Amino acid sequence: MKHLSIATVSALALLIASPVLAAEWNTATTSQGGEGNVLDLTQSGTNGTANITQEGNNNGNGTGDIVIAQAKQSGNANSLTIEQIGNTNNFATDQTRGEYSSIDIKQSNDNNYAASQQVDSRFSTVKIEQDGASLRLDALAEQRNAVDSSIYIGQQGVSFQIASAYQSGTTKGAAIEIGQLGDNNLAGVAQINSAGALAAISQTGTVSEASILQTNGSDYSYAGIAQTGYDSRARINQNASTGSSSLTYQFGNANDLFSEQNKAHGSNILAIQWGDNNSATLKQSNLTGSTIFVEQASSGDTATVTQRASDYATAEVTQHGGTGNVATLLQANASGSGIYLGQVGNVNKANLTQNNAPASTMTVAQVGDYNQITATQAANLSNIQSFQTGNSNSATIRQR
Repeated sequence: MKHLSIATVSALALLIASPVLAAEWNTATTSQGGEGNVLDLTQSGTNGTANITQEGNNNGNGTGDIVIAQAKQSGNANSLTIEQIGNTNNFATDQTRGEYSSIDIKQSNDNNYAASQQVDSRFSTVKIEQDGASLRLDALAEQRNAVDSSIYIGQQGVSFQIASAYQSGTTKGAAIEIGQLGDNNLAGVAQINSAGALAAISQTGTVSEASILQTNGSDYSYAGIAQTGYDSRARINQNASTGSSSLTYQFGNANDLFSEQNKAHGSNILAIQWGDNNSATLKQSNLTGSTIFVEQASSGDTATVTQRASDYATAEVTQHGGTGNVATLLQANASGSGIYLGQVGNVNKANLTQNNAPASTMTVAQVGDYNQITATQAANLSNIQSFQTGNSNSATIRQR
């Protein structure tokens, strides 16, 4: 994979194409047709515009990690528009010290790579669109100290697409959206110290992976992953992010999701899975007044919910419409908390535990045959209610 390398430009690139513009209201329009072309464009000042088109194969394709098709702008209200049509093309863009600036990259065909970077660019946007027929597509976008700025990456192909987006120090209004259509895709988002951030990943296809990290002061943030297909993986981590929300939706079979919140008071996790043999693992720790909600439909599903050192927490799981589902819920060191479980179907299992969780409540209901409940409470002033409707069911209740 090519990597962003703005500072390193080959002598060949400088000799072949090196327009350098300065001051304000500059416009550069460059068109290259053929193969193996290179370009190095630099604009400094405000209200600059650069429009670049390359048609052909192997454009900007240097040796090693060197990308030799690139455009750089510094100043306010600048815009970069890049279009590459062909295979195995590469382009890197860089904007610094500006407001209301934009980067727009569009690549068509296969095995293409795009990278963009914005630094100290308030109210700015990055948009990367890639579409291909068969081979790998690769996109990287980064914003640092870019208040109220956003990143969008859209990829459409058959398989092997990679999208990575990173924001740090955006203080408010940070947004990242990634959409992928095809199989064997990988999407990753990281937002660091970005209060009020939004991150959304959508994947349609099979055997894909998506991950979102929001941490270190990304308070009141939202993270969402939607996957349609089978054998896919979703992971969300929110750390030290008060008042944040996590949503994961998976439609298909044999999917797996993991969502965790730590030191994120007043936060919530919502996970929905429709299909067979899916697995959901949800964790919250060191927070107060937070909620986990899980819904699973069909058979052979597993839900594991853990809340530790989380007073006034709520865990709610619903499994319906299938057989052989398993729910395991644990609340530990969680005063005034509640567990609520509903299972509809046959041969389902419920394992519920509240440990050192005084004044807590546990409610479980099962409808169907050959179901099992094991419920344990180890604290004062606690309450358990269990309901079973059907034949050959069993319940084991322990309070101590």
